[in-house]
Amino acid sequence: MPSSLYSDRGSHYFVTLKAGEAVDKSRLTQVGRALERLGIEHIPAYSPEARGRSERMFSTLQDRLPRELALAGIADIEAANRFIA
Repeated sequence: MPSSLYSDRGSHYFVTLKAGEAVDKSRLTQVGRALERLGIEHIPAYSPEARGRSERMFSTLQDRLPRELALAGIADIEAANRFIA
């Protein structure tokens, strides 16, 4: 399990009371609550470069991983978890 997650500041990730200002880490979204329960630090991206890094990471998860699983003939969650481990 990762120790931290670096993401953009989308409303599904963070509460931002005013556009362009810092996120409110005391008011958690559903994603924030889940990460907190798992003990994963959630790091908001503030610079354009940081947002680009988070987008590339999501692209990797959304594009490459499913292709690798398909190439390995994996079609269920249990087999995928064994493959990733």
